Amino acid sequence: QGAKRVVRCRLSQHTPGRPLEECPDFEIMAECTPDGRRFNSPNDIVVDDDSYIWFTDPIYGFLEKDRCGDIFDPVNNTNGGSYLDAASNEIGAGKKGVYRLNTKKKDDFILFSGYHRRPNGLAIYKNISTPPSLWVADSTIGMPSWTKYDISNTKTTTTKALEVITPAVLGTVLGQPSDSSLSLVGNEGLADGFKIDNDTGILWSTIANGYACIDISVPYKPRLLCQILTGVNTANVQFGDGDDVYLTGSEGVWRMQKKQRDSKDLSSTPAEDGKVW
Repeated sequence: QGAKRVVRCRLSQHTPGRPLEECPDFEIMAECTPDGRRFNSPNDIVVDDDSYIWFTDPIYGFLEKDRCGDIFDPVNNTNGGSYLDAASNEIGAGKKGVYRLNTKKKDDFILFSGYHRRPNGLAIYKNISTPPSLWVADSTIGMPSWTKYDISNTKTTTTKALEVITPAVLGTVLGQPSDSSLSLVGNEGLADGFKIDNDTGILWSTIANGYACIDISVPYKPRLLCQILTGVNTANVQFGDGDDVYLTGSEGVWRMQKKQRDSKDLSSTPAEDGKVW
């Protein structure tokens, strides 16, 4: 951020990769978990203004091309879960975690949360009306969720979720057309990368078959504003200049325009909740 340095995660390799390894000030921030085990496959990362970074460590680096994806397999994994969970237990971290690291004090490195089945995307929400919070997307197939944590006190080592958003909380199925006569082939994508607009309190996230916009400006009262269904595997979201929003997926990069409204307008003005684009 202020230092204009790139911070990244390596999904399936644990050594620096070109071209960043050739930078004169290249630095590995963490090579193993706080208890000394190999990471599973560090995935997403966010940097706070106070020199703290948070990153997720799911199991997608263990995916094998000749096997089905993240499927429950009680026969070969007696502990429950898929072969990916078994790989994490045998050669990985033994858990699917969210970690916090102080870039100025390397021994200040903790497992922030170990209670997500498939932790993936991350975003920090900062608004003048609420304490800063960390949101974590969970990519469990068929059960997308976004979990909120208070990060206003970085001295604490115990964390409890403040809020969890699920399709049940939103009162709708995500990733499917509202018109039952329509269908999307493939049901591709998960709750993966996402961003939060600090001005409006709108969470823009990937979901199965597309993207969702969720108003989180009022704590414990999330509203699904709309779904943008593309029918392809979606990956990430990034805000650009002005009202530009960039969406990435398996078949390209899309640009949209968002309509700016402040949080007060969003919470008081009636809207067509859950509208599908």
